[in-house]
Amino acid sequence: MNKRGVEQSFLTIIAAIVVIGIVVFVALYFFTDTFSNIERARDVISPEALTLRVEACRIVAGQQNINELCYVFKEVEDDVWVSCFDGRITDILSNESVNYAATTTCDSSRRIQEMRDICSDVRSSDKGKTTVDGKTCELFEKDNPTTP
Repeated sequence: MNKRGVEQSFLTIIAAIVVIGIVVFVALYFFTDTFSNIERARDVISPEALTLRVEACRIVAGQQNINELCYVFKEVEDDVWVSCFDGRITDILSNESVNYAATTTCDSSRRIQEMRDICSDVRSSDKGKTTVDGKTCELFEKDNPTTP
């Protein structure tokens, strides 16, 4: 075999391997759950968004607004919903002696319904990455199934 023929054979083999790799990747991505962890919940709140929500919760705690404290969820980032009872917020405020979480009693069934309402509006494909008070809609719905 001449040198040119060997080079062409080698390049053909490399090209075939690359094409097969791309086909396998696309098949795994679209037809299996292999890459689902890549798209799982980010549940990350930027410092600015967290500061704004903490400040809002500080104000409503001072007003003793139970409805706002317990049952209002705000979307602080894409696919990240929090209430004043989100652990990140209560931790910050309890360190500042604003400890409403210990003294406020919320109706848990109403909180669950509010969370259920948020998750029901989320597309099925996004339920694994949308979070409400730190829990994905996927896990929330699994732990709190609707009763027929």
